Amino acid sequence: MITRDEPLRAALQTIAALLLAVLAAAPHAAPPAGLAPPDVTWTEVDHSGEVTVHLWFFWTQTCPHCLEAKPFVETLAAEPGLSVHSLELTEHPENVARYRELAAAAGEEARVVPGFVFCGRMLAGFDASTTPEALRDGIERCRRAARGSPGVRAEAPLEPALRLPGGLEAETLSLPVLTLVLGALDSVNPCAFFVLLFLLSVLVHASMRARLRAVTIGAGLLAVALGIVNARDGLRA
Repeated sequence: MITRDEPLRAALQTIAALLLAVLAAAPHAAPPAGLAPPDVTWTEVDHSGEVTVHLWFFWTQTCPHCLEAKPFVETLAAEPGLSVHSLELTEHPENVARYRELAAAAGEEARVVPGFVFCGRMLAGFDASTTPEALRDGIERCRRAARGSPGVRAEAPLEPALRLPGGLEAETLSLPVLTLVLGALDSVNPCAFFVLLFLLSVLVHASMRARLRAVTIGAGLLAVALGIVNARDGLRA
């Protein structure tokens, strides 16, 4: 015989399973962008104060933009104060792991070639009209930063880490507008909407029988939701 509490008990068990799944899927804290792997140094400063910047160039034999970029990279390699590491990915698949590692250190993903990684930042793709200037400018900024702090790694990204959809730049927005934009972006979460609608349906079903039971269930769901938020914040910290 099925009692009146059986549907409610089954709903609560389903909610508990969903909450456990949300906690299990919570992302772990990522390493700070710009922090080089242990065996990689972005810059080197010699005893006379001269700075050498390390540039990693990832490319493939079948990429036309990579082949277009190679002559420019060879020109860079001949310049003093710059150490170029040219790593081909097609014939040397072992270099893919290095590409992913350095891209992650720059806060990016290794999905496009050619890729240029240096000083905690990454440039992907090659446009002969813009990329050379952007590379030279970034390398020079990295060199100036290293001169200001001799003997240390340039572990801070040279560009803002916050990128907004639609080409918006966070530093150009006022604080109220930036707050509204980030709040709108953070609110778009289909999983959260599904769980919220499910919990509301349980609460409405309970309220049809007894207001006290509805209040009790609502308070319990609110406490669980607050616990999830705190747990997720703890995992991300």
